[in-house]
Amino acid sequence: MPETLTGIDIIIRLCLAFAAGFIIGMERSSRRQAAGLRTHMLISLGASCMEN
Repeated sequence: MPETLTGIDIIIRLCLAFAAGFIIGMERSSRRQAAGLRTHMLISLGASCMEN
């Protein structure tokens, strides 16, 4: 039986994805590489919204 996500689970998942995208994006922005902060934050948030 599949488990459903609660509101807290969703919030935690989104916050962790935002933090991971922020850290990766900051590192890439500091090295002036393509696909910096905003791109990585959006990609990680989008990936966290995918259902298992």
